[in-house]
Amino acid sequence: MTRHSASLLIFLATVSVVANAQDPAFNTWSTVELKCHLNKWDFSAETELRSTNILEHTNRLSLELAATYSLNKHLKAGASYMPISFYDLKYDDYQLRHRASLFVTGRQKFGDFTFTLREKLQMTIKDESDRIDEDGVTDTYKINPELTWRNRIKVEYDVPKLPLTPALSFETFRQMNNPDGNVFCGLRYSVALGYKLNKRSKLELSGLYDHEINISDPENTFVLGFGYTFDF
Repeated sequence: MTRHSASLLIFLATVSVVANAQDPAFNTWSTVELKCHLNKWDFSAETELRSTNILEHTNRLSLELAATYSLNKHLKAGASYMPISFYDLKYDDYQLRHRASLFVTGRQKFGDFTFTLREKLQMTIKDESDRIDEDGVTDTYKINPELTWRNRIKVEYDVPKLPLTPALSFETFRQMNNPDGNVFCGLRYSVALGYKLNKRSKLELSGLYDHEINISDPENTFVLGFGYTFDF
């Protein structure tokens, strides 16, 4: 068996294991991202649609605008802003959320492997104006705005002589302003396979397992992701 075939089998096997783990809910996430480089600056705009099953019901629609600066060959820092249209299942309506983030990313190559570590602090402001209960009282969120620290490690492999890039990543989510005490609230595991259409365009298929912990009514979700990136 060639190492190319082995990489594909590992990818498919991992997706199968994740998909059957703990009987999770099934969602699809679709993204389109545009990138632009200017000296040491990188700018990007990414729109994302999250839905249950295959576009059965829209759970979230967002647009992230980000700017990143290269501090040196291995380290970048940046900031982003994201307006989010979020579906509130309890009140059966869509609410606007605002999310701002600061992040630092370290990157190191070893042969055909690339390792990245990202540290990210995000603040999410949630609109509560339409959350009115039967008594006419606003049903406020326990944490608003919500501060979350995200830590992600990712490993990518550039398959020699082929336009394929399999990748694995693991990410943790930690609440930073929970009045009952700061706790880890989520773990995210993902496997992805990127395909370079040309020097500027890339497609990606991914399988993601989102595991919520230490919160009320936690949910486990398997996500099938589709992504397209165009680099100016």
